[in-house]
Amino acid sequence: EWFDSSDIAIRGSYRADNRALTVPDLELQLLGGRVQGQLNLVFDGLKFRVNSRARGMSLARLLDAVGHTGFPIESLHWNADVDVEAVTTWSEDFKAVESRGVMLWSPPVTPQTGDVPAAARLPFDYSMVRRSVQIATGEISTPTSRLKINGTLGARDSSLEAMLTIDDLLPWNDFINQIRGARAEPQRVSGMAAWQGRVTGRLEAPTFSGRTKLAQFAYGRYSADELEGEMSYSPEAFRLMRTRIRRGSATAQVELALHFDDWSFCPACAWSLETTLERAPTDDLQALVGWSYPARGLLTGHFRGGGTREAPELSGSFDLAQVEAWGISLESARGQLSLRQNEIRISNAELRAASRGNGGRPAGVITGNFEYHPVEQTVAFDLTGAVIPLEDITRIQSERLPLGGQLSFQVSGQGPLTAPIARGSLRLVNLRVGDEVLGSLESKLDSDGRRLQFEVGSAMTAGHLQGKLELGLGGDYPIRGDLNVAGVDLDPFLRTALRLEALSGRSSVDGRFLLSGALRRPETLALDAELTRLTFGYRQVKLENVGPIRLTYRRDEVRIEQAALRGADTDFQI
Repeated sequence: EWFDSSDIAIRGSYRADNRALTVPDLELQLLGGRVQGQLNLVFDGLKFRVNSRARGMSLARLLDAVGHTGFPIESLHWNADVDVEAVTTWSEDFKAVESRGVMLWSPPVTPQTGDVPAAARLPFDYSMVRRSVQIATGEISTPTSRLKINGTLGARDSSLEAMLTIDDLLPWNDFINQIRGARAEPQRVSGMAAWQGRVTGRLEAPTFSGRTKLAQFAYGRYSADELEGEMSYSPEAFRLMRTRIRRGSATAQVELALHFDDWSFCPACAWSLETTLERAPTDDLQALVGWSYPARGLLTGHFRGGGTREAPELSGSFDLAQVEAWGISLESARGQLSLRQNEIRISNAELRAASRGNGGRPAGVITGNFEYHPVEQTVAFDLTGAVIPLEDITRIQSERLPLGGQLSFQVSGQGPLTAPIARGSLRLVNLRVGDEVLGSLESKLDSDGRRLQFEVGSAMTAGHLQGKLELGLGGDYPIRGDLNVAGVDLDPFLRTALRLEALSGRSSVDGRFLLSGALRRPETLALDAELTRLTFGYRQVKLENVGPIRLTYRRDEVRIEQAALRGADTDFQI
């Protein structure tokens, strides 16, 4: 089972009497080398003894001959010229074989392509009865690795102390992937490793346990700058205990257990995880697990995982600081995270808007619960926002029309991610355009999954605004609105949007505004207005309309179709 080689030739002369047989010049051709020695046979009990010296045997052929599917040592691709000094005894037809001696490896003079040259000194004591080999202070080295071993490797049980240092894991990939089993998907493993521990158990199903340290490590799409902790690896499980993993500035304390089916982490195999993070940069965490999302921050949290590979579960509390995600800045984001098969749930969430450089404005807060089902692409949410500064929402700002104020809302809903059924309310306090304050707005929203409708009302210091706005939840997101205004102050728009700095007195407007277009195609946005009353002053000239004024806005252009303005000494018509 553990030795298979037909490449053996033997010759020699013998002397014999009725008690014994001696071959003084025994010579074997074995594994590409030459073995010389003396054989003695005592007929009573058929007891054999061989004193031998082997020279120039091929290590690659030797490892292939002793290879076993449970411990595929030949996949290391080591090769060397092997010399052995040994005394070997057995009885009858190779029963009770025992062999003691020293094996020496030296790098081959003419290495073959793909070979990994090796050197070693291995004192050994093999016993067929014990089904084991004892190695006393053995050493093996290759160009990128060094191994020191002392103890016993046994078919039934092993107890081998080992110290292994690997400067490059790539030459070990074939061995690592084969020992994981034929059903396991091969993975690329790279980096540096140091391990000190023990090999125990049956040789065909060994357990490796001890302390390990990895540097610049990568396993498939996972990578880390450093991993250090207690490790156990066997056909039944892989465990990391009291382990510290670092990637960049991110550090995690980890307890991990993966339960195997004959080295394989199968879909039904169980697992457990407990990890703690302290202000770990999410950029480094994403690189650790092979993700790449446009979100960054400093993550603190404690997480527990379990379930099976095909049905994993993860839960814990998190606190993200200095968040930048999808163009939004947050001072912090915290809550309870729960991940299950096809479900991502965030409970008791609190998102606090960034307050740096905001001129003393209070930081806005969003609280609530959120649930997402990736397969169906559906959501369920219940969110409340309070005192969110419009100035800090960069996506709605423009140089020509800077907006300010405090936004509060309550919204709940469920359904498809891009077209949920939702209801809620919104309040905008102290809406400001440029440096001019218009007042406050209130709105109710209602979505049937196809259209989102707003009913807008105002609570302004001067004037009144009321209307409806409808947004399509699909395609190019078509929008249309119908707003009626009465006595609304126009100064903020004229000063800021049209840059008319020479306004004098107060300007106001009564009229109706019709909005149309598509949000995904800003060039299609259009505004048609009919003003029944317009008053404003420009460079000390007071003007008021005579009859309705009709104007349109398209593609950054305002077109006046009809206007008649009259003042004390002015009569202006278009």
